[in-house]
Amino acid sequence: MIRPVDAVHWYLFRAKTELNGDYNSDELSVSDCLKVTSEFIYGWKRSSTFAWGIGVQLGYNLGRQSLYPVIVYNRTFNPRWGVEALFPARVLVRRNLSSNALLFAGYEVASNNYNIKLRNAFAAPNNSKVTSLELRQIDLKFRLRYERELLSFLWTGIEAGYRYNYQLNAFDRTNNTRDRLIDSQLGGTPYASLDLFIVPPKKLLQKAARRRK
Repeated sequence: MIRPVDAVHWYLFRAKTELNGDYNSDELSVSDCLKVTSEFIYGWKRSSTFAWGIGVQLGYNLGRQSLYPVIVYNRTFNPRWGVEALFPARVLVRRNLSSNALLFAGYEVASNNYNIKLRNAFAAPNNSKVTSLELRQIDLKFRLRYERELLSFLWTGIEAGYRYNYQLNAFDRTNNTRDRLIDSQLGGTPYASLDLFIVPPKKLLQKAARRRK
Protein backbone atom coordinates (compact mmCIF):
# COMPACT_ATOMS: atom_id res chain seq x y z
CA MET A 1 0.00 0.00 0.00
CA ILE A 2 1.44 3.37 -1.06
CA ARG A 3 -0.43 6.46 0.06
CA PRO A 4 0.46 10.11 -0.62
CA VAL A 5 0.12 12.51 2.31
CA ASP A 6 0.38 15.63 0.13
CA ALA A 7 2.18 16.67 -3.07
CA VAL A 8 5.58 15.83 -1.56
CA HIS A 9 5.20 13.34 1.30
CA TRP A 10 4.10 9.71 1.07
CA TYR A 11 4.22 6.52 3.09
CA LEU A 12 4.41 2.85 2.17
CA PHE A 13 3.33 -0.21 4.09
CA ARG A 14 4.01 -3.70 2.81
CA ALA A 15 3.49 -7.12 4.38
CA LYS A 16 4.15 -10.67 3.20
CA THR A 17 3.37 -13.99 4.86
CA GLU A 18 4.69 -17.43 4.01
CA LEU A 19 4.37 -20.94 5.39
CA ASN A 20 7.98 -22.20 5.46
CA GLY A 21 8.32 -25.44 7.29
CA ASP A 22 7.49 -29.10 7.64
CA TYR A 23 3.78 -28.33 7.76
CA ASN A 24 2.83 -31.93 6.96
CA SER A 25 3.95 -32.77 10.47
CA ASP A 26 1.14 -33.03 13.03
CA GLU A 27 3.61 -31.93 15.71
CA LEU A 28 4.23 -28.48 14.20
CA SER A 29 1.55 -25.80 14.36
CA VAL A 30 0.90 -23.06 11.80
CA SER A 31 2.62 -20.58 14.09
CA ASP A 32 5.84 -22.62 13.82
CA CYS A 33 5.84 -22.30 10.02
CA LEU A 34 4.38 -18.81 9.64
CA LYS A 35 6.98 -16.27 8.47
CA VAL A 36 5.91 -12.62 8.38
CA THR A 37 7.88 -9.85 6.68
CA SER A 38 6.67 -6.26 6.88
CA GLU A 39 8.02 -2.76 6.36
CA PHE A 40 6.95 0.82 6.87
CA ILE A 41 8.62 3.68 4.98
CA TYR A 42 8.00 7.42 5.07
CA GLY A 43 9.25 9.29 2.04
CA TRP A 44 9.61 12.49 0.06
CA LYS A 45 8.93 12.94 -3.67
CA ARG A 46 11.33 15.67 -4.73
CA SER A 47 10.40 15.52 -8.41
CA SER A 48 8.83 13.19 -10.97
CA THR A 49 12.23 11.46 -11.28
CA PHE A 50 13.44 11.42 -7.67
CA ALA A 51 11.92 9.97 -4.49
CA TRP A 52 13.50 8.73 -1.30
CA GLY A 53 12.40 7.54 2.11
CA ILE A 54 13.45 6.02 5.43
CA GLY A 55 11.79 3.35 7.52
CA VAL A 56 12.09 0.00 9.23
CA GLN A 57 11.65 -3.59 8.12
CA LEU A 58 10.80 -6.66 10.16
CA GLY A 59 12.15 -9.59 8.17
CA TYR A 60 14.62 -12.43 7.72
CA ASN A 61 17.46 -10.79 5.81
CA LEU A 62 19.68 -11.48 8.83
CA GLY A 63 18.64 -15.13 9.03
CA ARG A 64 16.23 -14.88 11.94
CA GLN A 65 13.38 -12.40 12.23
CA SER A 66 14.91 -9.02 13.07
CA LEU A 67 14.04 -5.33 12.96
CA TYR A 68 16.44 -3.13 11.02
CA PRO A 69 16.44 0.28 9.27
CA VAL A 70 15.94 0.68 5.51
CA ILE A 71 16.51 3.51 3.05
CA VAL A 72 14.61 3.84 -0.23
CA TYR A 73 16.33 5.75 -3.04
CA ASN A 74 14.72 5.81 -6.49
CA ARG A 75 16.15 8.29 -8.98
CA THR A 76 16.25 8.69 -12.74
CA PHE A 77 19.23 10.86 -13.64
CA ASN A 78 18.49 11.12 -17.37
CA PRO A 79 16.47 9.19 -20.00
CA ARG A 80 19.07 6.39 -19.90
CA TRP A 81 20.29 5.94 -16.33
CA GLY A 82 18.67 5.47 -12.94
CA VAL A 83 18.99 3.82 -9.52
CA GLU A 84 16.47 1.67 -7.64
CA ALA A 85 17.55 0.90 -4.07
CA LEU A 86 16.07 -0.57 -0.90
CA PHE A 87 19.25 -0.36 1.14
CA PRO A 88 20.77 -2.52 2.59
CA ALA A 89 18.73 -5.38 1.07
CA ARG A 90 18.93 -4.37 -2.60
CA VAL A 91 20.68 -1.82 -4.84
CA LEU A 92 20.25 -1.82 -8.63
CA VAL A 93 21.54 0.51 -11.33
CA ARG A 94 19.10 0.75 -14.24
CA ARG A 95 19.89 1.33 -17.90
CA ASN A 96 16.95 2.14 -20.20
CA LEU A 97 17.91 0.53 -23.50
CA SER A 98 14.63 1.51 -25.19
CA SER A 99 10.98 2.12 -24.33
CA ASN A 100 10.45 -1.64 -23.92
CA ALA A 101 13.84 -2.95 -22.75
CA LEU A 102 15.73 -2.48 -19.47
CA LEU A 103 19.08 -3.59 -18.09
CA PHE A 104 19.82 -3.83 -14.34
CA ALA A 105 23.06 -4.45 -12.44
CA GLY A 106 23.65 -4.61 -8.70
CA TYR A 107 23.25 -6.84 -5.68
CA GLU A 108 20.51 -8.35 -3.53
CA VAL A 109 20.48 -10.07 -0.14
CA ALA A 110 18.32 -13.20 -0.47
CA SER A 111 17.36 -15.07 2.70
CA ASN A 112 15.16 -17.95 3.80
CA ASN A 113 14.00 -19.33 7.14
CA TYR A 114 12.56 -22.85 7.38
CA ASN A 115 11.42 -25.02 10.30
CA ILE A 116 11.67 -28.79 10.19
CA LYS A 117 10.47 -31.47 12.59
CA LEU A 118 12.94 -34.30 13.26
CA ARG A 119 11.74 -37.89 13.14
CA ASN A 120 14.44 -38.96 15.58
CA ALA A 121 15.54 -36.65 18.39
CA PHE A 122 19.24 -36.31 19.17
CA ALA A 123 21.29 -34.82 22.00
CA ALA A 124 23.12 -31.48 21.81
CA PRO A 125 25.42 -29.77 24.35
CA ASN A 126 22.61 -27.66 25.83
CA ASN A 127 19.63 -29.87 25.05
CA SER A 128 19.33 -33.59 25.64
CA LYS A 129 16.44 -33.93 23.17
CA VAL A 130 16.52 -31.78 20.04
CA THR A 131 13.25 -32.35 18.17
CA SER A 132 13.00 -29.34 15.83
CA LEU A 133 15.47 -27.38 13.72
CA GLU A 134 15.37 -23.89 12.24
CA LEU A 135 17.30 -23.59 8.97
CA ARG A 136 18.62 -20.12 8.09
CA GLN A 137 20.01 -19.22 4.70
CA ILE A 138 21.56 -15.90 3.63
CA ASP A 139 22.90 -15.39 0.11
CA LEU A 140 24.48 -12.29 -1.44
CA LYS A 141 23.56 -12.23 -5.13
CA PHE A 142 25.49 -10.08 -7.60
CA ARG A 143 23.03 -9.66 -10.49
CA LEU A 144 22.89 -8.66 -14.14
CA ARG A 145 19.30 -8.66 -15.42
CA TYR A 146 17.72 -7.93 -18.81
CA GLU A 147 13.97 -7.29 -19.12
CA ARG A 148 12.01 -6.86 -22.34
CA GLU A 149 8.38 -6.37 -23.27
CA LEU A 150 6.91 -9.21 -25.33
CA LEU A 151 3.29 -8.00 -25.34
CA SER A 152 1.56 -4.99 -23.78
CA PHE A 153 0.89 -7.08 -20.65
CA LEU A 154 3.72 -9.65 -20.78
CA TRP A 155 7.42 -9.17 -20.07
CA THR A 156 10.37 -11.55 -19.92
CA GLY A 157 13.43 -11.35 -17.70
CA ILE A 158 16.81 -13.02 -18.15
CA GLU A 159 19.14 -12.91 -15.16
CA ALA A 160 22.66 -14.17 -14.48
CA GLY A 161 25.15 -13.57 -11.73
CA TYR A 162 27.10 -14.96 -8.82
CA ARG A 163 25.58 -16.24 -5.57
CA TYR A 164 27.80 -15.99 -2.47
CA ASN A 165 26.58 -18.09 0.45
CA TYR A 166 27.00 -16.18 3.71
CA GLN A 167 25.10 -18.64 5.89
CA LEU A 168 23.28 -21.96 5.67
CA ASN A 169 23.09 -23.18 9.23
CA ALA A 170 20.71 -25.09 11.49
CA PHE A 171 19.68 -23.97 14.97
CA ASP A 172 17.93 -25.70 17.84
CA ARG A 173 14.25 -24.70 17.61
CA THR A 174 13.12 -26.60 20.72
CA ASN A 175 14.57 -24.19 23.29
CA ASN A 176 15.08 -20.46 23.71
CA THR A 177 18.85 -20.49 23.28
CA ARG A 178 18.70 -21.08 19.50
CA ASP A 179 22.05 -22.93 19.67
CA ARG A 180 23.80 -23.41 16.33
CA LEU A 181 23.96 -27.15 15.71
CA ILE A 182 25.08 -27.26 12.06
CA ASP A 183 27.59 -24.75 10.66
CA SER A 184 28.05 -25.33 6.94
CA GLN A 185 30.78 -23.84 4.78
CA LEU A 186 29.33 -23.65 1.28
CA GLY A 187 31.15 -22.00 -1.61
CA GLY A 188 29.74 -19.48 -4.06
CA THR A 189 28.35 -20.42 -7.44
CA PRO A 190 27.17 -18.75 -10.66
CA TYR A 191 23.46 -18.88 -11.47
CA ALA A 192 21.01 -18.01 -14.25
CA SER A 193 17.23 -17.68 -14.49
CA LEU A 194 14.49 -16.98 -17.02
CA ASP A 195 11.20 -15.32 -15.99
CA LEU A 196 7.86 -14.41 -17.52
CA PHE A 197 5.68 -11.91 -15.66
CA ILE A 198 2.43 -10.05 -16.23
CA VAL A 199 2.17 -6.26 -15.90
CA PRO A 200 -0.76 -3.83 -16.31
CA PRO A 201 -1.14 -2.87 -20.01
CA LYS A 202 0.09 0.63 -20.91
CA LYS A 203 -3.36 1.63 -22.17
CA LEU A 204 -4.85 0.81 -18.77
CA LEU A 205 -2.20 2.90 -16.97
CA GLN A 206 -2.72 5.82 -19.36
CA LYS A 207 -6.48 5.66 -18.82
CA ALA A 208 -6.01 5.67 -15.04
CA ALA A 209 -3.67 8.68 -15.32
CA ARG A 210 -6.25 10.63 -17.36
CA ARG A 211 -8.92 9.89 -14.74
CA ARG A 212 -6.70 11.23 -11.96
CA LYS A 213 -6.26 14.47 -13.90
